[in-house]
Amino acid sequence: MNNFHRHCSLPSFLWLWAPLLVAVSLVFAFHLLSQDAYETWIGSEETGLLEGAHAVIPFVSAAFALALLISKVSRHLPLLRVICIVLIAGNIYIGGEEASWGQHWFGWETSDEWSAINDQGETNLHNTSSWLDQKPRALLEIGVIVGGLVFPIVGYFYPALWNWKLSFFYPSPQFFVTALIAEFSKNSERLLSALGSDFRLFNRASEVQETYFVWFLLLYILLMYCRARRSHEGHQD
Repeated sequence: MNNFHRHCSLPSFLWLWAPLLVAVSLVFAFHLLSQDAYETWIGSEETGLLEGAHAVIPFVSAAFALALLISKVSRHLPLLRVICIVLIAGNIYIGGEEASWGQHWFGWETSDEWSAINDQGETNLHNTSSWLDQKPRALLEIGVIVGGLVFPIVGYFYPALWNWKLSFFYPSPQFFVTALIAEFSKNSERLLSALGSDFRLFNRASEVQETYFVWFLLLYILLMYCRARRSHEGHQD
């Protein structure tokens, strides 16, 4: 394992304890709170913690990516700058769309013209076409699966993977927990449905999954920032 992976470990609270705590809390909240209380405090698009996280976390990620893009530490890493630009644009799109670009917070009315093409009557793009919703989401999920699940498993049995030239840009094996919960939350619902069971671990599992998708992106940006700083320090030595 190269120096970047060895010295750029994120705090365990971010990649292990917080993801587990949130998952367990969501399960207990779904089964212990009344439906009205759950929807008000967790599931609501206007006041729910999940929808709020879907908007706030991406903007935090975009801010870190922008800080990395304009900093000196990325000047000798052109590919990192490209990745930062993609992450900035992607996270702003995710955060803006999740908040309907402020409509969920400020409550303005959607115009009749826009309501005619938006299947939920909101001022966002992802409800107008699957090319702006399901397909980008599918690409993000593939990235989470490959970077968070496949890479750590392959790297465990083939450690040389972490010494390849582009391994600087790989997600860390620490991301395994976040990626696993993301896939487990939605696929547990699919499995229970296929078995004909009405029991569910999570309410609106797709929303839970999206929470871990944006969490994964935040972890990746923080890791890139750590690695870039280490690389810059190495160039100065």
